[in-house]
Amino acid sequence: FLITIAGELPVLLDALEVRSAHLVGHDWGAAVGWLAVAMFPSRFLTFTSLAIPPLGGMLAAVRRYPSQARKSWYMAFFQLRGLADFALARDDFAFIERLWRDWSPGWDWPAAAMEEVKATFRQPGVPRAALDYYRRLFDWFALPNRRARGLIARPVAMPVLVLHGRTDGCMDARLAAASISPPQFPAGVKLEVVEGAGHFLHREQPERVNTLLLDFLAGHG
Repeated sequence: FLITIAGELPVLLDALEVRSAHLVGHDWGAAVGWLAVAMFPSRFLTFTSLAIPPLGGMLAAVRRYPSQARKSWYMAFFQLRGLADFALARDDFAFIERLWRDWSPGWDWPAAAMEEVKATFRQPGVPRAALDYYRRLFDWFALPNRRARGLIARPVAMPVLVLHGRTDGCMDARLAAASISPPQFPAGVKLEVVEGAGHFLHREQPERVNTLLLDFLAGHG
């Protein structure tokens, strides 16, 4: 399913009459980005991944830091059809607030931001669609997932910046370094761990993240 989304990016660029662009993604957007740069290397000048380490080295990194399994408990819980759907929607999606507290400890998010998220989830079909992301992720033998595993193992043709929050409670910050294999990045890869930030690092430390991103882009045309 992520391959389908990644496949739409060149269509979007064509519609905008843009030959190539810098690609930046966070969380699921970063996961899509890792696939997109493998599928269409000529369309992207650079890739910046926020909060998602290189997918090609992720499995080996998780073996090195098995405590990540505890942080990913919600992924397993979301496989429980019916129960997970009920728990997610209960008390006006209080489950989302719990996840945000776990993922970005100490972040006092704007009330308006959470309300925007909940307003989206209140729409018919949205909760199930969101849970399906996780359910399809675990369909190991599906053809798209098998293809995706092959794609993320390829060398990444463009320069890459990996940004990760130090206190990320969703993806352990140690995974970022452990997932990087320099031979997979012939054009170069740079890792920056942002202090005082968790999973939503671009919202928690916007000035620091923007500076790192703009400096990186300025160095690559």
